[in-house]
Amino acid sequence: MHFAMGLGNQRGVKSRSFNKSTLIYGNKTAWWNTDLLSKNLLEFHFAKRENPDEKIILLWDDFSAHWTPEVTKYAASLNVLLLKVPPKYTYVCQPADITWNKPFKDLLRALWIKQLTVQLTAYKIDWITSSWFSLSTPTITSGFSRVGLLMDTRVVTADEAIEVDTENIIQLLERCNQTEEEVDSDDDIGSEASYSDSED
Repeated sequence: MHFAMGLGNQRGVKSRSFNKSTLIYGNKTAWWNTDLLSKNLLEFHFAKRENPDEKIILLWDDFSAHWTPEVTKYAASLNVLLLKVPPKYTYVCQPADITWNKPFKDLLRALWIKQLTVQLTAYKIDWITSSWFSLSTPTITSGFSRVGLLMDTRVVTADEAIEVDTENIIQLLERCNQTEEEVDSDDDIGSEASYSDSED
């Protein structure tokens, strides 16, 4: 398996190990080029084969990095004959496009979405925690004082109200089709617990 990635904006990426069947190449632009992958791909698949004198035909698309003089010369030195697939015809000439590219990308996209979902769940917890600790002590105390719980008669200075443009929020949600006819307390926080409770 081959992967390419850019190095220019990867300062926050930590080093990690991969299984031995994975080769990772990188450059500053994260773009496939002659040195990064075209020559490396030829070397990986053909340079150390058992019968180096055997001629091999390799079908490649018309991507410019595949057809530089440097690549074609290197391919010839390996007894690899490069044939160009006409534009828009890889879907009938390249096995990757015919069979595995789509399911591979679908699986990759599913894992990506799963990871994003996990991150969003973590953000929800952070948002809830941050919002709670942003409330002032007088705001929380006044809630108990106003309902008179346990004969609490303390005088609490009213906290400044936070202005929220509710009508504007509703209009924005309606445009995104995110409003429902009825909303109750279980809809305040989207959590797996609330969903499981509603199903019981």
